[in-house]
Amino acid sequence: MSDGAIVQALLSWGPGGLMSGILLLLWKQDRADRAAERAERLQIDRNKVESEKQLAVALTQLAMKITGKPIDGDQA
Repeated sequence: MSDGAIVQALLSWGPGGLMSGILLLLWKQDRADRAAERAERLQIDRNKVESEKQLAVALTQLAMKITGKPIDGDQA
């Protein structure tokens, strides 16, 4: 059933149907906005993880240059 048919059916119910139609449209818009926000947040999280991996590699390489030997991550 298309959005137009749903709105037309709700309008036939009078003021309650009109309010239901408005709420339905607002709900659909909110879901679309949330989906876009989730996708954007997911991309930000992926970028953060990748940059943290690169930082860990760079710090490990720096520690190896300074000490001249491989670093064991279990040592404190």
